[in-house]
Amino acid sequence: MKKNAIIFGSSGGLGLSFFNYLNKNNYNLILTTNSKNFNYLKKKFKSNFSNKIFIKKCNFESEKSIINLIKFAVKKIGEPDLIINTCGIFYYDKLNNFSYNKALKTFKINALSTVILNKEIYKIKKKKLTKIISIGSSSAL
Repeated sequence: MKKNAIIFGSSGGLGLSFFNYLNKNNYNLILTTNSKNFNYLKKKFKSNFSNKIFIKKCNFESEKSIINLIKFAVKKIGEPDLIINTCGIFYYDKLNNFSYNKALKTFKINALSTVILNKEIYKIKKKKLTKIISIGSSSAL
């Protein structure tokens, strides 16, 4: 029986590495990315694979977007066995140039989205154990 996984933040180095490993191990996958990297990811994974692979945009600043993504994943592949969260942003700038809006966006994506993700996964759990790997960003707080 194939296993199911969701990778939050699939377009970066870690997300792509996890994709390669899970794809080789025949997981059905939901790959997520922000709007900026969506076309890149879609082009990269246009090949035919023996497992199900779906690519979905997700605004990691939005609770509604995260909830909709989880509903989409359950509809397409079923309850996930594994969730990997590698999404995150980091601004390289002097502290005095770091605005409130940049700080808020960083917090929403790097910290709050993880809390929302875990809460929503807990809601859909029926019987299976889901492993969650969350790789925190250095600028989460």
